[in-house]
Amino acid sequence: MRRITTYLAAFVLALSAIPAAAQSLTGGIEGVVRDEQGGALPGVSLTLTGKRGSQTTLTDAVGSYRFAGIDPGTFSVTAELSGFRTKRQENVVVGIGRQVPINMVLGVAGVQEAIEVVGESPVVNPVSSSTDNSLSQDMLFNLPIRPSNAATDLLNYLPGIVDGAAYGADSDTANGLLLDGVDTRDPEGGSAWTFFNFNIVEEVQVSGLGAPAEFGAFQGAVVNTITKSGGNNYSGLFDVYYTKDSLQGNNISQEIIDGNPSLAEPATDRERMDLTAQLGGPIVKDKLFFFLSGERYHRDQDPTGPNTLRDEVSARINFKLNYQPTSNDNFMAMVQYDNYNIIGRCGVSAALCTFDLTNREDAPEWVWAMQWRHVFGSKTFAEVKYNGWTGFYDLNPEVPLPAVFDGSTGQPSQSQGWYYYADRNRNQVNASISHYAEGFGKHDLKFGVEIERSKVRSRYGLGDIYYYDYTAYYPSKQYLAYTYSYDLGGKNQRESAYAQDSWHVNDRLTINAGVRFDWVRGYPAYESANGSIGDSKVYDVKNWSPRLGFAYDVTGNGKTVLKGSYSQYYEGAFFLAYSPAVPGIADFVSYAYDPSGELCGPEGNCFTETDRSPNPLYNVDRDIKHPRVDEWTLGFERELVKDVRLAVTGIYRQDKGIQGSVTPDARWAPTTVTASDDGTDAALNGRQLSVYEWTNRSSSDQNYLLTNPDGFEYLNPAGSVLGTARAQRKYQALMFVLDKRFSNRWQGRISYVLSKNEGTVNNGGFDTYGSSTQFESASRALVNQFGPLEFSQNHELKVFLTYQIPKVDVGLNGYWRYLSGWPYTPYQRFGSGAINFPLSSGREVFLEPRGSRRAASRSTLDLRLEKIFRVGSGSDRISLYADLQNLFNADTITNVQNRYPSVSIAGFDQAVEFGGPTAVTPPRSWLVGARWSF
Repeated sequence: MRRITTYLAAFVLALSAIPAAAQSLTGGIEGVVRDEQGGALPGVSLTLTGKRGSQTTLTDAVGSYRFAGIDPGTFSVTAELSGFRTKRQENVVVGIGRQVPINMVLGVAGVQEAIEVVGESPVVNPVSSSTDNSLSQDMLFNLPIRPSNAATDLLNYLPGIVDGAAYGADSDTANGLLLDGVDTRDPEGGSAWTFFNFNIVEEVQVSGLGAPAEFGAFQGAVVNTITKSGGNNYSGLFDVYYTKDSLQGNNISQEIIDGNPSLAEPATDRERMDLTAQLGGPIVKDKLFFFLSGERYHRDQDPTGPNTLRDEVSARINFKLNYQPTSNDNFMAMVQYDNYNIIGRCGVSAALCTFDLTNREDAPEWVWAMQWRHVFGSKTFAEVKYNGWTGFYDLNPEVPLPAVFDGSTGQPSQSQGWYYYADRNRNQVNASISHYAEGFGKHDLKFGVEIERSKVRSRYGLGDIYYYDYTAYYPSKQYLAYTYSYDLGGKNQRESAYAQDSWHVNDRLTINAGVRFDWVRGYPAYESANGSIGDSKVYDVKNWSPRLGFAYDVTGNGKTVLKGSYSQYYEGAFFLAYSPAVPGIADFVSYAYDPSGELCGPEGNCFTETDRSPNPLYNVDRDIKHPRVDEWTLGFERELVKDVRLAVTGIYRQDKGIQGSVTPDARWAPTTVTASDDGTDAALNGRQLSVYEWTNRSSSDQNYLLTNPDGFEYLNPAGSVLGTARAQRKYQALMFVLDKRFSNRWQGRISYVLSKNEGTVNNGGFDTYGSSTQFESASRALVNQFGPLEFSQNHELKVFLTYQIPKVDVGLNGYWRYLSGWPYTPYQRFGSGAINFPLSSGREVFLEPRGSRRAASRSTLDLRLEKIFRVGSGSDRISLYADLQNLFNADTITNVQNRYPSVSIAGFDQAVEFGGPTAVTPPRSWLVGARWSF
């Protein structure tokens, strides 16, 4: 009841006290109507007609009109005035967040009605200072794009984004993922949670470069996905695609096998089938509409690794209702159910996996959204939304615990050795009002609030006991063992407010200014083993982020725009920011084998406890800063010819407020370690490094602090400074995008990004919150830390092309990309006797500066061949298609082993040497499909 009361109060507050605007899911149309002599025509009746009916407005005293709060889609605009000829413009395409200018000239009556057919909205937006590279429905429908998770995979087709790392930010965890306004990110750390059917997507808007203040809680890119809706005409889609192992090749060379025998067989699909059925249409014409989609996805894989399988089944249902009782009111309700199940999910590295080392995943979820939009007139509209989701995923080992950790190979056997259970839910209320005003120019004003409540619970354990086995010296399970588990939970709370103005100073200059405020808090959510609980806050930050940009129409005709921006983006509310300060981690207990058997239990368990290490509860710095990115952009856009746009953008981004944990009382002494001389790299063999030994570990290892470690000083036993931590990351890029919108039977996009991404903190998933040992260990923090980051590709080239051959109606579609190889660094894990650090990750020291080596560049071409059969005179069509992925069967090594000198492989006598392959581009494969759309 208390939760319902909280949401109701927030709803009333948003409506009555604060004008508000949620993330843009709509667009608009505006313009001026004149006579043939150029005079303004007041009182002209404008009718906007779309798939859900019509609405009307009148021009004002200066001939201006405006349709606000329009769902994305294709419309016609008709202008009527007594004594003048009626004019209609068709095929007006409104995209997400786009204000489409449609100006009209009416001639005097006496001639038959004139109908002017125009194309889509302009390819250049002359008033926006952000850089948006959206994926249109034409591109999504035609290109060989078949993402397994549309929420994240679609990002990688866009310029500046590789392997989920957008503009240098954390890979896959720093991107805002919105589905019809529902933020679908995992509230633990920002990774994708909700999977949805690629075929339900109507349009995808990707922002993040110069984004306005209404977009927040992200550091990389924000993906705004609008799903399909019903209209006055019935529409549907039936789509199926299929592949199997006989349609796939083998790109594993003998050289790759020699480097890693576990890669002898490529990862292939024994069978993969995706079946979608969709139907939308009217329940009551012009009033009530429905959209229903069902999908069954099945993928039976033979992954890389000995004797493995991976069988995935997902059933998804989407249902949406739209109700518009009047032309000024629109209600929407959406629900999705997804039941995601996997057998054979690897619990260790895929290349080292056997079926015994896998788990079974069970992951059902519900997603919902409700929305009300009201248009008060041509200048004001409001929107209120409540949305959320709930779900869990359980990972249970295929072979029951316990497991045996083989000290000879460094791998578990008999079982993967652990279980994991994740429970999540998220609720959010948004409200909105947008207003168009005049005075010292023209203003598009937005003010907004958002209220988020999310909850996380994560459970992990090794079972009753986890054996450590050195079979070369001791009988199986007769050396030592240990146990460990945790049950952690957190409650995230966020309130955000923002104000922004798109100020049209004159016909050429637009100033886009805004400010955003986010208040983020974190609380423990569950009772710990000692009975303490958390209603007390452990995390509390308040963030102000300015957004300032300009757009200048150089030529005055909307075809050449100079633009720039300065923005600050703060990350969302995530449990990882404070989880070490939450109770729930059990002691780490070690056991030794008792060969005498005197202390053996009734089941013959002859282990006795020898050590118990309680996990310290971390403190949180009272002045901790929330992670953010400061961004500067400068660029221009130019319409070269009709439907063709060139955009050039310079980007500079710098991370601030990177978080991590430190040991304030620790003292360190310089010491020297020597790299192994057993490796294959002569430059590394026997290399000596200056590192740091923890001298007072026993008296200081229970005091840990969550903070912003940049500037933290590491002291020697006398209290003098040995070195200073640097928690830094920056991204610089020059982006070129050449777009050809679909017309005359073809479309295309060429993008090239030249970039440099470097620092001391990596940009893998969750790295913004710091590795648990990077700044706790002086050796990790100070030795060879600065350099290119993991997801740093200096050169990124992506090319899309679609062409439909006339008369025969055959579509040729291609996607080619070239990516520089990713950087990697040799490291060695030294013994605790050398560095005196408890966790092995804190003893992993870079032998060279970060990013000193690069893997091979990647070049891949995918094709789609499609035969289209037109049905009737409308847009109905049946098509047969075939996707050919990795046409040239490239065998590019996409990941290498970077531990020096080698890593052993369970089940193989041969180790993988430093620099040896651990992952390879999937081989050439055919995928065949058919679809009927109407």
